[in-house]
Amino acid sequence: MHGKEGPETVLALRREMPMIKLIAMSVGSGPTDMLAVATSFGADLTTHKPNEFDTLLTSIAAPIQEH
Repeated sequence: MHGKEGPETVLALRREMPMIKLIAMSVGSGPTDMLAVATSFGADLTTHKPNEFDTLLTSIAAPIQEH
């Protein structure tokens, strides 16, 4: 979503489409753990970038727990 940070995007998507599954990705730089924030805002799964393609596919294919 243009003009929004990742966690803001997660929150907006969660509000607009509560049934979708959200995977947040972050390079992890900066003083704030953005993946933890994304989880608290409703991301179902988080992963660090860059990641191996196989790791990403495994994450997508894995069953995501309901929150």
